[in-house]
Amino acid sequence: MSEDGKRHYQEFLHLAPNAIGDTLAGIFASLAFIWIVVTVFLQSAELAEQRKELVLTRKEFELARDVQQKQLEVIQKQADIFVSEERSRNEARQEKLLDQRLQTLAESMNYEALAQSLLGPRNLVDHITVFEGRRNDESTDAYVLRSSDAVIHFYEKYRDEYDFADHPMRGSIKYYTNTLTALERILELSDLLGPDQQERLRRLRTLELHVTLKDFVADDIWHDEAHMPREFER
Repeated sequence: MSEDGKRHYQEFLHLAPNAIGDTLAGIFASLAFIWIVVTVFLQSAELAEQRKELVLTRKEFELARDVQQKQLEVIQKQADIFVSEERSRNEARQEKLLDQRLQTLAESMNYEALAQSLLGPRNLVDHITVFEGRRNDESTDAYVLRSSDAVIHFYEKYRDEYDFADHPMRGSIKYYTNTLTALERILELSDLLGPDQQERLRRLRTLELHVTLKDFVADDIWHDEAHMPREFER
């Protein structure tokens, strides 16, 4: 310690107690103020770092949210594709089944025409058939439509023009009940088909044919003989 320092120290020791207290209080007050300033500075620096971390954390959350949203969109698209493909597969299966049932319907209609010709005059006029003759080389749809038009026209025409009380239908009713069953199996598929196949059924007049044929079979126009088994019935 220098001479000046020793001298000041000795002067400090010989001060009155209250003067020493005031001196020490001033010194410690300054130190406390400096400590407060340092503490505030340190806390400000720490808060700044925390804010930076919060900003980075928020950005990470935003990135994670964006990634999650994109993943959800991809999953949704995949789900939509799966549903669409499954619907297409189901509609394709139902379309194939519809083709088979339309073929069965056409066979039933054709059998009626064939059987009436084999049995001879069983109805109002010689060799009458409700369905429009035998099937030729036409497609299944073309034959079904031709026969649908024919049976609807037949029922409307003969129901108004002929007295079935005196001239009841003698042809076997089984041809028409079989056809009605085939129609009902086709209409079961309606809600399972795609729009194009539903339009196909509409063009073929299957619903109209079902209503007309159902009324035709249930109508009081049949001779008792119509309910008897025939040699050519399946």
